[in-house]
Amino acid sequence: DIYVSDTYNQVIRKISNGIVSTLAGKQGVQGMKDGKGEEALFNLPRGLCIDSDGSLLVVDCGNGSIRRVSLDGVVSTLVGNGVKGDRDGDLSQAQFLTPMDICRNGNDIYVSDYRASCVKKISNGKVISLKGVNNPTCIAILNGCLYTISPIHKIFRGEEFEHFAGSGE
Repeated sequence: DIYVSDTYNQVIRKISNGIVSTLAGKQGVQGMKDGKGEEALFNLPRGLCIDSDGSLLVVDCGNGSIRRVSLDGVVSTLVGNGVKGDRDGDLSQAQFLTPMDICRNGNDIYVSDYRASCVKKISNGKVISLKGVNNPTCIAILNGCLYTISPIHKIFRGEEFEHFAGSGE
């Protein structure tokens, strides 16, 4: 199975054996609501990854939130309340400005927050900002190491954002 954030249609899609179906969200309807299938609403869902329990973690960019989608389409909110901001802290209080991408490494979850110019790490029930890269767009874990891509044509490695590749040109 392949899962896709269909950003401008406001839904999460599932592709199985060449058949595309909607797992969660209501096509063309923006909002923020937990629920199952079409009851759930998103506002510009973007990056996604598989969580340790097999569910999907989805960046809900327009709501500044991180949402969890079970494989039977039940959506719940992990972090954020629909109000955008740049706040670290407990999951119930943390905020994102413009979350773009998400990945996980063991029990840690990383979210690139473009306008906050940081990668936010979700660990042990808290969100902390890792500063050192401007406007991160994409992130990935490779061999247990975080890689961050910035729009200035550079790739950074690790939580200290060591320059790894790209000239900036």
